[in-house]
Amino acid sequence: MNFNKSLIKAIIIFLGLGTAVLVAQPGKTSLGMPIYSISGVQQIDTREINEIALVMLNEGFEGTLDNWLTADEDGDGDTWGVYEEADGTEGYAHSGARGIGINWNTTGNNDWIITPQIAIPSNEVTTFSFWAHSLSPAYLENFNVKLSNSTTSIADFSVTLEAVIDAPNAWTQYTFDLSSYAGQSLYLAIQCVSVDEYYLFADDFLVETSGTTPTLSADFSADNTSGEAPLTVQFTDASLGSPTGWSWDFNNDGTEDANTQNPSYTYTDTGSYTVVLTVSDGTDSDTATKTDYIAVNAETQIGTWSSITSDASDNFKDVYFIGDIGWAVGDLEGKIFKTIDKGESWNDGSTDNAWGNNEKVWFTSPTTGFIVKNFGGWLSAPATGEIKRTTDGGATWSSVFLITDYEIEDIAFADANNGWAVTYYHIYKTTDGGINWAEHVFDSEGGVYDDISIIDANNVHISTGLRLSQPRIIVKTSNGGTDWEDVIVSGTTNEFLDIHFETNTLAWASGWSGKIYKTIDGLNWTVTETGHSGGLNRLDFVNNLQGIAVGASGLILRTEDGGSTWAEDEITNPGLSSIFYIDNANAVAVGHDGTILKYSSGSGEPTRVDQNNHYHTDLPQSFSLKQNFPNPFNPSTQIRYELFEQSNVSIHIYDIRGIEMYSYYVGMVSAGAYELQWGGVSNSGLPLSGGMYLLKLNAANESKTIKMLLLK
Repeated sequence: MNFNKSLIKAIIIFLGLGTAVLVAQPGKTSLGMPIYSISGVQQIDTREINEIALVMLNEGFEGTLDNWLTADEDGDGDTWGVYEEADGTEGYAHSGARGIGINWNTTGNNDWIITPQIAIPSNEVTTFSFWAHSLSPAYLENFNVKLSNSTTSIADFSVTLEAVIDAPNAWTQYTFDLSSYAGQSLYLAIQCVSVDEYYLFADDFLVETSGTTPTLSADFSADNTSGEAPLTVQFTDASLGSPTGWSWDFNNDGTEDANTQNPSYTYTDTGSYTVVLTVSDGTDSDTATKTDYIAVNAETQIGTWSSITSDASDNFKDVYFIGDIGWAVGDLEGKIFKTIDKGESWNDGSTDNAWGNNEKVWFTSPTTGFIVKNFGGWLSAPATGEIKRTTDGGATWSSVFLITDYEIEDIAFADANNGWAVTYYHIYKTTDGGINWAEHVFDSEGGVYDDISIIDANNVHISTGLRLSQPRIIVKTSNGGTDWEDVIVSGTTNEFLDIHFETNTLAWASGWSGKIYKTIDGLNWTVTETGHSGGLNRLDFVNNLQGIAVGASGLILRTEDGGSTWAEDEITNPGLSSIFYIDNANAVAVGHDGTILKYSSGSGEPTRVDQNNHYHTDLPQSFSLKQNFPNPFNPSTQIRYELFEQSNVSIHIYDIRGIEMYSYYVGMVSAGAYELQWGGVSNSGLPLSGGMYLLKLNAANESKTIKMLLLK
């Protein structure tokens, strides 16, 4: 049927009800009042379960309705009502002559219709279905299908079965499996959330059982799947069917550890534990095994900082380590300090014999390294940047690159051959171990390239200052610099003083006013306000959990949980310029007035260095996908995986029908342990409905899958 959207007034005649004259909004024709409102109850927040009789549902709205409720939460005076067709072509009903509908709200609908209470049988498959459509193809409606297992209070409808965006103009059936709510009493609701659309109609609500018992299928969840020993875990049975017996093996040693439905267990020893649950119903049995489901870590050692004596009196600018060997540079009259015992003692073992400030240092091996020297840039002296190279561990240095008019801001290497340097407007690259440098990018838009973070030879990220014609960006390449992409930093316009990308999606940045930023998708950044006013000059992470940030007035902040929380280490010292994690238990910070600080937690393990100069302990020996945590979850969960070699990584999330709801290409990732966060959204960024989802992770020419339960 075609609707005349230009009418301002409409006279709608309903069968047996006479004439109603209504003023419609410009451009939309009102259908008039429904033939009757549903229940007439507008305020339902205080109703209790026992006020409504238990019924199964089969409602086509052809007769009198009992115990259906509506809620006008947007407060416009309009609510769901029953509409009757005159000639069967209006689109109000899917079958018969009547259906329910709700009209538009220019500022946004929040209109609810709620079923009577429905008792879900404990031993049969139960489904809920209904039909709905947008009345006009030009105005497509949005609505949520909601569920409450307590009361009809709007706040208790915490489960979203589905969020429907742009409901089709054609009548469409929506069906949901309610078997997981066996033995419970539920309320079901449709919440119209359109914004200035037209009319949403629904019809033929049905809750029925198939008469068959759900197949026995073992499953379980835990309230905590990782932590320090001793770790107490509460397990929850999530099996389908009607199990009457449970046998738990919490450490996969073949011995039953519990036989109750929802037991708890305390892990006292460190390690990864596989959990096995076998359920039975007197006839059949089924087993669920979750490999490396529980990760128990050693108790975190509280580290200490100690001041290391050096002969330097000026300011250190940067520090770098290869294993136990380290180098520190700065405003030191050309002196380059070196340690061979993890920073316990230092000596000015070499000098580059040239005036200027040594700003940066990077080594690709114990013998081959680079320093960045800047000088000039004031009065009549032009700024000059220089890169010097050593092949004898820092004993002697030779110049390999010199640029006038600009200082060199940073230098970094992916491996022994491929390295990058940046300055105002310019990105330079070497492919022969730093002997020759070629201009790779020139930016004429007034940008300052100021910090480099390298994942591997292909994946490089570079932060920038504010450019004249663009917001703050990070430039990145995924093919070794052949192509560059500007990534607009979402979540802040403040300057990043340092960046650290662990993967293409997981990264941290430090900034002014004590701010620390984090991204888990490489695009959107969240900020942690540490409460300090000074800038955080540098930060470093030894893995995806442990990091240290240092800055003005000697500020030191540490995290053990990937940057979710930061603790201040209170130690009196001058301002700090740089920090380097040697391994998971040792770090060195340098700063003003010859300051060298050594951090040690006393729990160090042998270190291994990968091709990107990222230091890790206990590199994985195989590819594994851990159970997400928390699980069940709402609204987000952490996805943990380990790689034994460099691999391309991608993530795909499917609903129980096998339809892909979310996918993400992480990219090339080095060997190590990683963690990503998924916010329970689709590829379009819309929240997904509650239910079971399958996560498939592809890496190392393999695929691994886990089940995840999203609660709403």
